[in-house]
Order: sequence, then C-alpha cells, then structure tokens
Amino acid sequence: MKNNLNKKKGFTLIELLVVVAIIGIISAVGTVAYNGYTLGAKRSSTLANFKTISKLVDNSFALCEIENTVKLSSSRILDCNVDNTPGGIGEVANMFMNYMLDQGFTNPYDKNGPIIIYTGSGGDAIDGRMRFDYEGCSIGTKLNLWVKTHKETLKKSFSRDGWCQN
Repeated sequence: MKNNLNKKKGFTLIELLVVVAIIGIISAVGTVAYNGYTLGAKRSSTLANFKTISKLVDNSFALCEIENTVKLSSSRILDCNVDNTPGGIGEVANMFMNYMLDQGFTNPYDKNGPIIIYTGSGGDAIDGRMRFDYEGCSIGTKLNLWVKTHKETLKKSFSRDGWCQN
C-alpha cells in the first residue's frame, strides 16, 4: 500500500503524442476552412464592386440620353457628348475610374493593388481587379467592364444609343 502512494501521477509519452497529433489535425482542417472562407469573402466583395460600378455606368448612360452631363460627384462630371471613338471611350472610362478611386474602392484580393485599370483593348486579368476596355462594332465602339475572381471572369458591355451598331 505504501508503494502505491509514492507513485507520481502524470501523462505518458503516448498520451501526449496523441494530444499533439489531434491538435495538429484540427489546426490543419481549420486553416483550410479559414482560407476558403476568406477567398469566398473576397469573391463576394469583388462581385459587389462589379455590380455597383455596372449599375453606375448603366444609370449614367441612361441619364446621358436626356442630359448633356451627368454629375457623378462634386468633383466628377461625365460629359455625355464625347465622341464615339476609342479616345472618347477612354475619357468616359477614366471618369468612372477616378470616381471609384475618389470613393475609396479597393481590390479585395490585394489592398495595395489597383481596383481598376483601363487598357484600351484587352489586357491581363488579376483577381479582384476590374478593367475597362473598348470594343469596336461595325459602326462605333462600346465600353466593356471586366472583373476576375479566383473562380470566374465576367464581362459587361455598355453602349449609348447610336454608339455601337452591328
């Protein structure tokens, strides 16, 4: 009886290794799940930015049908009488890009990277970044807005009455 009272109680090496292994497995699963959640949030934010700017361009072009200028903000006014040329489309794209920068839009995938660029025609795709370009029609041009996420690339085209005729 005296022998049992003097025994020290504690965990064996095997028990400690099992606990460490379980913690490691839980950490690995949690890290993968966390990365999936953050990518999903970045994608959702990118698509929300795309939808917001698409609506702004659509609404601005609709107002251009009844007005000569559209006031986007106190410092940004869209000239609705621009020429339907690549240069005119570039002016329109720059107005919307500067508006986005003024409003503090950011690239959800890369906070230090640009939220939007204008490439004229074509260009590389980067997650979270939008891109304006133009596309020629048989008569005139139209404005395109692209966005890329880790899952897809989307495009929306904008054209005022008479701008792009096939």
